[in-house]
Amino acid sequence: MKKFLVEEWKFLRQGEVEDVPIADKIWDDFPRRIDDIIIQVPQQRNEYDCGLFVLFFIERFIVKVHERLKEKDLAMFGRKLFEPEEASSLRWKIRNILKEKFKNSSDK
Repeated sequence: MKKFLVEEWKFLRQGEVEDVPIADKIWDDFPRRIDDIIIQVPQQRNEYDCGLFVLFFIERFIVKVHERLKEKDLAMFGRKLFEPEEASSLRWKIRNILKEKFKNSSDK
């Protein structure tokens, strides 16, 4: 995740981003300010739900993250963030979305 954030930061910095008024010093210091912290998160109980768990974790992270996340808040992203069954059920959510998209595209 650290590598992604650094690359995204560099990509945004290539062009002047008018809607994100951030000082040059912050842009320059950002990669060094990312802490490497290992967090124990819910684990899949089979060999095929890994992608679903990644997607579900990202969804939960985006929904629950604070504007300014403090180190003391990191526990909220641990094993209690969601139950493994919730992530596994994402398969059906994706399936239903795809079925609806295919149905809508064939109706046109």
